[in-house]
Amino acid sequence: MKSLYTLLFALIALSSFGQTSNSANNNGNSSNNNTGNNNGNNNSNYNTTAPGNPSVFGNGNWIAYCYNGNMMATPSTATYYGYYTENNLSFKSTSRFAYSYTGVPSDANAASGQAYTGITPIGSVHTVSYKRTNIAAGMYQLDIPLLDDNGYLFINGVMVFKFIGCCQSHTNVWTGYIDPSTTVEFRWVNLAIHSQGALTLTPIKPVTYAASQITTNSFSANWNPIATTNPINYSLDVASDSNFTGAIYSNLNVGNVTSYTVSNLTPGNTYYYRVKASFANGVSGNSNTTQVKIKDDISLPISFVEFKANKKEDGVELTWETATEINNSHFTVEKSSDAVTFSSIATVKGAGNSNTVRSYAVTDAELKNGMSYYRIKQTDFDGKSTYSVVICFNYTPSTGLTVCPNPSNSGEVMRVSIPDNGQNALIVVRDMQGQEYYSKVILDTENHQLVAVNPEPALAPGMYMVIASSDNSIYSQKIIVR
Repeated sequence: MKSLYTLLFALIALSSFGQTSNSANNNGNSSNNNTGNNNGNNNSNYNTTAPGNPSVFGNGNWIAYCYNGNMMATPSTATYYGYYTENNLSFKSTSRFAYSYTGVPSDANAASGQAYTGITPIGSVHTVSYKRTNIAAGMYQLDIPLLDDNGYLFINGVMVFKFIGCCQSHTNVWTGYIDPSTTVEFRWVNLAIHSQGALTLTPIKPVTYAASQITTNSFSANWNPIATTNPINYSLDVASDSNFTGAIYSNLNVGNVTSYTVSNLTPGNTYYYRVKASFANGVSGNSNTTQVKIKDDISLPISFVEFKANKKEDGVELTWETATEINNSHFTVEKSSDAVTFSSIATVKGAGNSNTVRSYAVTDAELKNGMSYYRIKQTDFDGKSTYSVVICFNYTPSTGLTVCPNPSNSGEVMRVSIPDNGQNALIVVRDMQGQEYYSKVILDTENHQLVAVNPEPALAPGMYMVIASSDNSIYSQKIIVR
């Protein structure tokens, strides 16, 4: 039934227009026989008793002026009846009145604006004209997802889209720059039962994504290109806060690219960036904001070559070497019985700045039974400190095998204390199923000599068995790798 009514009224309308049914798009640049005319003026009869002024555009909202009859007919059959308002930038009439045999604009509710006020009822043949200005500046794509029947779009009073027909959606009917002074009017004419119209305004703007190539003083800002139209260039904002008040760069023209390296930044700081696109006829809105943290400057003041403990007659000699020293004030040698709580046993002056290998030694004369742990605390002239690795040494006479540390972390060097003296010893590491991961012969072992065991590749977390065998003895010890 709708199609019969529509066909009848469309034929009447076409005879008045003297034209064929078609659609015409104007994407802000082109023009044709069906667009470009200034048909934005009200071509209707005015009822002085109806509220509202159809010549006024909504300021920050839409005013939907409603007419009984066909405003676009020649001559117009429309009489102005009243209006309702719409607060949303994009809208669908179906959220305001029903798309049905009886639904008409004078039924408009207050779901997203002022309800209809004016003369009722409006007939099934009617015109609705949405008008608005004061839209945020930017590039926009305009779509008409719902239309029944004929539709028209005017930008600054110039018709940029027209469709004569029924019940179709239209994508990208116009793309261009809109600012607060721009006037936009969307008008549809219903020729029989069922009436609806919808307009979507989508801002066209770039989208930033995660930064790359992050160093201690730079990063690459990245964004996706705008696919719907070709910008002239992009402008980049970089700041130390998300509100962009602490600007590093503001509106920096980086050209028509989708990545830009930002440099001369502070190690460890967090920065924010966004972009916008420039076109021949305007500028897009700002993209989303992306956060990036610059890497900390982890240059170590000391490069340790070696740190080890050896048994001497007067105690345990701790020796270490450095390849480089930067701003190094002194070393503090620390000792612990549990590898948790350490105390200082000696302080050694550092070299300050050095690029040559330097050797240091301290003797721990306080021998204690059991395992002892050592580390070196290095202190800069400005008070900052770093620590060496922790090493261990076993002073307890033992007839068994000792492994330190145990448990250990995957990849950590273990040290095995061999009880035999003056014999060759074979050290093997196997898992609990018997698979071998490490095997090494130690020649002429000293009593309780610590032997470094470092399987490659690193042991996976789990339980293993360390076995040391000589001509006279076999020792074993379970270990746990975390």
